[in-house]
Amino acid sequence: MELSNAVLAAALGAALMNAGWNSAIKLGCDKMVAMALTTGLASLWSLLVLPWLDWRAAGLWDASVWWWLAASVAVHTVYHFVLPRAYQHGEFGVVYPVARGSAPLFVTLGAALLAGEWPGATGLAGVLCLSLGVLALSVRSGAASGYGGSGYALATGAMIACYTVIDGLGARASGSALLYAALLTLGDGLATVLIVAWRRGPAVLRADARTWRLCALAAAMQLSASWMATWALSQAPMGLVSALRESSVLFAGWIAAWLMRERLGRVRMLASALVFGGIVLVRWGG
Repeated sequence: MELSNAVLAAALGAALMNAGWNSAIKLGCDKMVAMALTTGLASLWSLLVLPWLDWRAAGLWDASVWWWLAASVAVHTVYHFVLPRAYQHGEFGVVYPVARGSAPLFVTLGAALLAGEWPGATGLAGVLCLSLGVLALSVRSGAASGYGGSGYALATGAMIACYTVIDGLGARASGSALLYAALLTLGDGLATVLIVAWRRGPAVLRADARTWRLCALAAAMQLSASWMATWALSQAPMGLVSALRESSVLFAGWIAAWLMRERLGRVRMLASALVFGGIVLVRWGG
């Protein structure tokens, strides 16, 4: 598998969309309600798109694919509950980089052990460079604002690593990455909404107009990020795609500075340059 320009564009597009919908969740008054509405709307849109996708994909009717899909839905659903908790306890500039920066290393290891995808020296250097840059961003932000939420952020990173490997293997086995992604977003969205409604009552899903608008935008970005990432994972080595997707911390940093008035200092700028250098190395090594 090679890292083509199309895969590179999809991974970076997923990074931008991921930073966007995460910032929307952070801006929401009630993080869990915002997550439930976002995933619920994404699930609805997935349902509307399903009839237009290729159901003739031969691999989809293999029982193993449905086991992969069930595992994907389960891990994504857990992720949907851990992430809002992290944002409740920590700053966006700490939680997001820690969660996203710790994932590529785990994904690279998991892909090597489970799928035999060992990156070359240049690709591995790019993954390390990206991860160090991302974690440097979190260290700087944490020193300034405290490390509240870091434990939840690391747990979120573990969830990201798990679902990345599972999604990649499942999408490849299915024969249709987009259909797999649509079924995944449908399943995890429904599961998240039902669990939130069960734990806190249906009334919790009644939100004001601003929250609905924010969550509708977040849902569109979440759906785009998920579908682009799943397709990219089916086309290229998972460790490299994961590392590229976590360049979303660059976009998150700009969003934090623009919308949340967080300061972009010298360390953040140097760490961002390290992330960019990692992207170049991953593309060159892929």
